[in-house]
Amino acid sequence: MVTCRATDENRGLISRQIMEALGPDGLLVNVSRGQVVDEDALIAALNNGRLGMAALDVFQTEPTPADRWRDVPNVVRHHRRPAQDGRPDPREPASLLLRRTTGQPGGVGA
Repeated sequence: MVTCRATDENRGLISRQIMEALGPDGLLVNVSRGQVVDEDALIAALNNGRLGMAALDVFQTEPTPADRWRDVPNVVRHHRRPAQDGRPDPREPASLLLRRTTGQPGGVGA
């Protein structure tokens, strides 16, 4: 899980090498700032199976273009939306990740 502030020194801190170290069973969760993760390397790692899954709350460009992520497997993108009744939205990342990792219906790619 990435939780750091954005500085010039940590731009791209989560690089291809870090993603490859996490491996095909690894999960990258970024809740810090989008610039901290090398998005091009992330997309490539997910597309070719070098990284297992990613959950993203932030992006290099906000809002992130939907087309950039459309065909990328095993990624959960968080889009903040107001709660309607105070209960968690089952489409939110935590719910999606839980369903995906436990094999329940409605997970990522469902």
